[in-house]
Amino acid sequence: MNRVIYAAVLGLAGAGLVHVAVIFLIPWYSTQDAWPRLSAIAQPFQFVAISDPSEPDAYLVNGDPLLRSAACRIDIASAPARITSDGQVPFWSVAIYDRRGINVFSYNDRTSTESDVDLVLATGAQAIELGKAAVPEIAGSIIAEVKGDKLVAIVRAFQPDDSMAGDVADFLERLSCDPL
Repeated sequence: MNRVIYAAVLGLAGAGLVHVAVIFLIPWYSTQDAWPRLSAIAQPFQFVAISDPSEPDAYLVNGDPLLRSAACRIDIASAPARITSDGQVPFWSVAIYDRRGINVFSYNDRTSTESDVDLVLATGAQAIELGKAAVPEIAGSIIAEVKGDKLVAIVRAFQPDDSMAGDVADFLERLSCDPL
């Protein structure tokens, strides 16, 4: 009986220590999301490649071996932003995340009006102004109204084998993320 009580007390003490350690680590882990990582390696409105997890110095990690990815920090507080790229890849997708990491918009080549990436991100007021102004250069763009002004765009391109590596690399190199 003493062994059971001893094991229970030891288990509860160990669980308590683990919980206290986790609580003390929360402030450190909460600052290690994508925004500060991107801030450390790229300016706003600049795409950077997301690395293969097998690379020893990978700062942002892409977990899918068949997808090549790039990320861009976007701030639409003062003006809408436009994401564009062209090229022929088997599949691409764009996902927009807010500052908290919540996906606020996504689309891919299957839902696009053309085969190229052409997306304008705007707040509600900016989207209304864009509609009133009828800007000709964004006439074919998909306009996404998003809440919040600090965003992260992730563009992924499918690379089924090494023969497509050049096309996928060109597609990701041609990505642009610019304020309007």
